[in-house]
Amino acid sequence: LSLEASAAKLIALPGGNVLVAGDESLSVIGADRQPLGMSKRASAVTAWTWIDTDSYERLLLADEEGELSLVVLQYADSKGQQQVQDLFVERLGNTAVASSLTYLDAGCVYVGSHCGDQMLVRLHTQPLPRSVVEGANQRALHMWDETAESAKILAFPLGDADNVESQTQPNTFVETLELHENLAPLVDMCVVGIGESNNRTADTMTTESEAHEESGSASGGVEDCRSAGTQPGGNYGSVVSCSGMHNTPGLRVVRNGIGIEQLFSVDISGLLGLWSLTVAQLASCDSRAMDIDTDDARLVLLVLSLVDRTLLLGWREPSGEQVDVAEVALSGWRLGEPTLAAGLASDRRHVVQATSSAIVLIDSVGWTVQAEWVPGEIGMSAISAVSVSGDQVAAAIDGRTIVYLEVRQGALACVGHRQLDNVVSCIDVHSWHGVAGPATHVAVGMWSVNDVCLLALPDLVTAAPALSLRMSQGLALPASAINLASTGQDSLPRSVLMCTLGNTPYLLAGLGDGRLHQFALSVDADGVSVREHKSIALGSGPLGLTPFVNHGSLNVFASSDHSAVLFADKHQTAH
Repeated sequence: LSLEASAAKLIALPGGNVLVAGDESLSVIGADRQPLGMSKRASAVTAWTWIDTDSYERLLLADEEGELSLVVLQYADSKGQQQVQDLFVERLGNTAVASSLTYLDAGCVYVGSHCGDQMLVRLHTQPLPRSVVEGANQRALHMWDETAESAKILAFPLGDADNVESQTQPNTFVETLELHENLAPLVDMCVVGIGESNNRTADTMTTESEAHEESGSASGGVEDCRSAGTQPGGNYGSVVSCSGMHNTPGLRVVRNGIGIEQLFSVDISGLLGLWSLTVAQLASCDSRAMDIDTDDARLVLLVLSLVDRTLLLGWREPSGEQVDVAEVALSGWRLGEPTLAAGLASDRRHVVQATSSAIVLIDSVGWTVQAEWVPGEIGMSAISAVSVSGDQVAAAIDGRTIVYLEVRQGALACVGHRQLDNVVSCIDVHSWHGVAGPATHVAVGMWSVNDVCLLALPDLVTAAPALSLRMSQGLALPASAINLASTGQDSLPRSVLMCTLGNTPYLLAGLGDGRLHQFALSVDADGVSVREHKSIALGSGPLGLTPFVNHGSLNVFASSDHSAVLFADKHQTAH
């Protein structure tokens, strides 16, 4: 018996027969039969799987060029046993070079690959139009971008790899449903976008080019990625990798980031801000658009501030995997004007809503207004910025006056107010102690100067000793406020937040140019002092800061054109 020298795959068949798969042929051999063989396109078989595990009539083969083929076996009865009488091979289409194949059901196959992205494909009985194939591949290519949890990966195919299918065979029976990214094998990599320290030698760049010589020059792509990574506002640090091989080589840019799982989507125009509130009392909720069981459910409210009004969306918790969101109509809310801030009081029953005309306290049982405070009580006209944290409310009135309010036994009490020299851009009254105690200071950012000042509660006096830090040769110089040491309208503070990450109190300031300033503080009975100051670029647009709790630990969501999550890691902050 003579077999092809390159035969490397043995596949068991009924009746004691074996299918031998070589680079150029398929052969069926057995003890009591004549060998049966046929030629195929020259390429080594890398993986196989049965479609019919009961009749063993259809078999999928994948080769080293990424081609997926269907082998059909025809059986006939011979001496009381089923023997293969004939076999046919039909080309189906191209995938990544498969290391394993798994047939699932309903024509779906999972393609595992060491050389490219893992794929979920569907096999069709009729050839697919080119437009359908291209559309499916593009949808699958970007699917991971919406679901990745820790990295953003941009793929740049090289050479004519994308045209292999059109060059060899215009018809394909393979539709790509999903792609799961795979950076392996990494032929070469470099870090770009961190200052000017990423210059590499010509020898290194030549190595990158030669690594992909078979599919086109890679050096041009590397230069393009390098330029993209060092654009203004783009100093986030990216890894450019030469990934893949065979029919799926490419350059990939990997950036550290966060993943967001979409639970629902609502098209809203003119959105200025939003806040989420979880309310346990639902008995008096007008939920005509919602199917709410008031016995054990909680109402999650999304307060959406629009240009000319406030919109309330809600759903029931626990919601399971399906979130049914609907607009809710609740009395007590000032829905005819935009909302500046909203939050729950510490009793988890009362809701604080702040607009430009008033700050109202609403009882969620019955949704009635319990108390209201208006700027006219201190001779002012309009509220410009507000922060709500439990029973504490801090507001900027007419741009320069700071007012401190507290929720006390179902009422709003004005504890103190103070006029500042500069116009307020942002304000925060969160506590460094979390839920363990109330805030002891108010943080205020200024429009006209790059300063953030701390005012001690309840008298709103400037914190003593005076907090000051100007970045001059790495030294802290005395001043009357924390100086953000940057110039230009885009670099003014847009958001401030007082929080404790790990065991360290921080004052965070987000600027209009996407830069984040972190002030590590020492807070004790003697006052507040700055221990350390860091500045990092997270994006290129205005940066918003929102605290949230994850697995019992406080984190901060920094929202910009490149969002990030700040958390404590070994006595320092990371993102």
